Amino acid sequence: MMKHVYLLLAVIFLSACAKEDLIGPAKLKNGQEVEVLVSDRYGAVEDPLLLLPSNKPAEMWLGGFSEREPGYTYRVIAKVVKPAEPLQDSPSYWLEFVKVVSKEKVSVTVPFELALIQTIVPGGPFIKLRKEGDRYLMDDKVNLRAANNEVKDQLEEIWAFNNYLSESWKNTNTVPPMIPSSLGKHTWYQKLNLKRVNALSLLNIQICYKKEGR
Repeated sequence: MMKHVYLLLAVIFLSACAKEDLIGPAKLKNGQEVEVLVSDRYGAVEDPLLLLPSNKPAEMWLGGFSEREPGYTYRVIAKVVKPAEPLQDSPSYWLEFVKVVSKEKVSVTVPFELALIQTIVPGGPFIKLRKEGDRYLMDDKVNLRAANNEVKDQLEEIWAFNNYLSESWKNTNTVPPMIPSSLGKHTWYQKLNLKRVNALSLLNIQICYKKEGR
């Protein structure tokens, strides 16, 4: 009789351990390799990764995919990573890029949003925008071009606050000040262009700038 009791307890214990080892809604295992669909919406506010073949959201961040380009969808192999002791302020688990399975150019472009206001830890909110000549860039792969003079003036206004934040960071070596509340009165949904690196074609997108306020 006692043998059966011990056996039952062992089964329950092992089942509990197995459940604890499963990661995320998809119940993946640490070190498991999965196939993921990466959208063409590079840097978008909503840029979900989809697990294949289920097409369900991975609900994890994909790291190490530096070769990703705007305007292309990818099927990639990624490995589930769950460190025993995650770094402070870092996710407890994520996907790490392994290799590209396929890469396909998008022929039909659907407008999407990019967030110009972002946050770093440690630190605070900052405007992800820099200027080179008459060009505005969010990073080396995203080149913004104003659709008209009104949009250009708005980008100039944002850029002016960007300089303010950057200089404040350099001068004080502390957390940059919060973005002035007056900027919070503006909400822009303007059509700009996103240029792919080493490509001639342009993708129409919407750049979204939002700040709490009226």
